Amino acid sequence: GKMFSGRVVNISLTGMRLQITRPVKEGAALAIKYDTAASYISAKKFDVDTVHTRVVWVKRHKGSSQVEIGVTYTDANEVLGRSWIKHALRQLGFDLQQLMDRRKQMRLDARLTAGLSPADDGWSNATPGTVMNLGPHGCYLESRAPFRVHSRLRLILGPLVALPQLTLNGRVLRCDKVPDEQRWNVALQFETPNPSGPLLERYLISLMTDES
Repeated sequence: GKMFSGRVVNISLTGMRLQITRPVKEGAALAIKYDTAASYISAKKFDVDTVHTRVVWVKRHKGSSQVEIGVTYTDANEVLGRSWIKHALRQLGFDLQQLMDRRKQMRLDARLTAGLSPADDGWSNATPGTVMNLGPHGCYLESRAPFRVHSRLRLILGPLVALPQLTLNGRVLRCDKVPDEQRWNVALQFETPNPSGPLLERYLISLMTDES
């Protein structure tokens, strides 16, 4: 493919937000090469100057030729650990161990309206709730009703900005009543394999890059 320029606006442990000079499509694969001639990180500090990513959202600004995109890394942790990403993250206070661990464990603060019901039931008696904390493998939420530990739940979120509704199945790890209130704090672990994984990833990138 053709090479074009861009600017990193936001970088994290799971992906980047960039401004670029030409449109791309969601789902497109992008190889992002670090321009050492125009940066403060010496090429001597890393072995890999190009990281591979996938586009998870695209935003065009009215009246501007600039296009903003969100991408997630597709390289293995071992490759990222030898790339310019590690050194850029280190400038923000992250170290390599965090890069390895938090990609799997990261949770993002959120206040997303949710509906909850037993996974095998319909939505006629869905319980309202609010997801407070969302990650790739689970969430922490407030519910208006209690649920039995180890029970299977269906969770529906969104829509979020331009993203459609997200439906996830999971198991209750904890359910604790909030003192003196008719609310329960619920920890939910998502089931694997997760057919909604790609859409969940787009939700996480949207929250991470303040698209919401």
